[in-house]
Amino acid sequence: MDLSHLLLWMIGANSLVLVLRSIVARRLNGWSVISIGMLIGLACSLYLSPGQTHLYVGIPWVSLIFVPLLLNAATAWLVTHHYYRLGIVLANVVAWLHPWDNMWQQPNLIRAVRHLYRGEQDRARAILDSLKSDDSPLSTLARMLSSRVDGDWDGILAWIRASHAIERLNDATLIDVYLQALGETGQHQLMLDEFERLLILQKRVPDGFEMNTMSMRLAAYCGEVDIAEKLLSGPLNRLANDTRQFWIATAYQGAGQIAAAEEILCRLTQSPDKQLARRAEMRRSEPLATFPLEAHTPASDDIFHQMAETVGHESHFAVMSAPPSRRAPVTWLIILSLLIVFFFEIPGGATNEENMVGMGALIAPFSYTPGEYHRYVFAAFLHFGSLHLMMNIFGLMWFGQRLERAWGSLAMLACYLFTAVVAMVLFEPILELFTSFNPDEQAVVLVGASGGVMGLIGALLGHLILGAFVGSSPRVKRDLFGLGLIVILQTFFDVNSPEVSATVHLTGAALGFLFAMVYVPMTLRHARVLRRKAADAEYSDPPIATVESQTT
Repeated sequence: MDLSHLLLWMIGANSLVLVLRSIVARRLNGWSVISIGMLIGLACSLYLSPGQTHLYVGIPWVSLIFVPLLLNAATAWLVTHHYYRLGIVLANVVAWLHPWDNMWQQPNLIRAVRHLYRGEQDRARAILDSLKSDDSPLSTLARMLSSRVDGDWDGILAWIRASHAIERLNDATLIDVYLQALGETGQHQLMLDEFERLLILQKRVPDGFEMNTMSMRLAAYCGEVDIAEKLLSGPLNRLANDTRQFWIATAYQGAGQIAAAEEILCRLTQSPDKQLARRAEMRRSEPLATFPLEAHTPASDDIFHQMAETVGHESHFAVMSAPPSRRAPVTWLIILSLLIVFFFEIPGGATNEENMVGMGALIAPFSYTPGEYHRYVFAAFLHFGSLHLMMNIFGLMWFGQRLERAWGSLAMLACYLFTAVVAMVLFEPILELFTSFNPDEQAVVLVGASGGVMGLIGALLGHLILGAFVGSSPRVKRDLFGLGLIVILQTFFDVNSPEVSATVHLTGAALGFLFAMVYVPMTLRHARVLRRKAADAEYSDPPIATVESQTT
């Protein structure tokens, strides 16, 4: 496989995805502007100098998009896990490579967060005050952190109203700060009304993590302990444990369960995170207002009921926007097996066709190796070179972990093996049926786990399509759109890459899709049976989220 050819497809696909993401978010940023430039440069270079395109466009893409995005993600991970010093170093590198979108201020924001973690409020406040220069998401975040330091949530509401920010609440960070300020000041009804107006009625689809965070806080302020706990133990489990405990205590206060909240908050006052310990002490000395009984209107109950349904539905179906499962034993077992097989390929040459055939590669026409049915299986574990192997490992890590999280280990393994092997079996019949392939004149050597990886993608596609039909969730539909775009781009790549077997890839994807069409309805029927049994036992219908969560 030609590395330069693969690089061009990666540049085009990545740039297109970044542009589409900015369109969906209704916000033009530096990443999308650079991506538009990359697409224009790619088209011009392919027309003027196709042989050097990978150099003319590849170097700027790696420097301006790939490396900054990678380092930015690493910075976020480091800050989340309190490695502030290294996070500041990486943030400075990102600022040099991507000096837009307030990236130059990012290191200062991390310094402020580090001071807050250490309990150095005055030093943090001085930095945060210097960041409140405009209405950017970073400045909004600085205002929220300042409000946490001073407990001045009325002040941030006054700023939102005075600056007319309330009229342009189209940024997820600003919406989050606004709703949190309403919750902290006890304005429950207005918070519910604004949540419905800004996110439900307008059908905004923020980042999955942002949306779940806002929903969790709303549930906590209104005393919906069960919903808050499900969000914190599910899609928000990447948060630090002390942070999750703080919001559970907040939910207990909102529900009027003061003793339960006090037990958690008392423990959090000893947290190594001094800012969180200070907030816990403030919660103890100035408890939040309990969500009043009269505030439980049919409209608010509908919001909570819809939120409970959405939590259960999205935890099962919104697999692409959720983080990969931390426990995906089968995915890692498959990856390990591919690496072990590749290790045995190396002595004879991982790109030597004779070596591949000797180790069990599939040869089409199949008449060359009559009765050697083991090749259908062995070929799915062999790879033609390290690049081929790494691409399939990346696909397994990205898609395999998500399907394993949604279906469980055994179902994911069954889908992978079924699609990987059957795609090999069907290669020659499909090729003869739809192309001019002549088994008497051509011989093809087939290796690779691509059929199984594409089977996982097809299964995820079927999973999302069914999820979009059985429930109403903008996040599931956005995941479906994103995965559909990946399938389209992958198909174009396969068709235009002679070294790649588009037949095996498309067959694997189709088989995975059919597998999902059979398996997912079976799990949903099982969920309905459990729901009926629970209803018979309790003489009332349980929340749908409770049932659906049992199928994850």
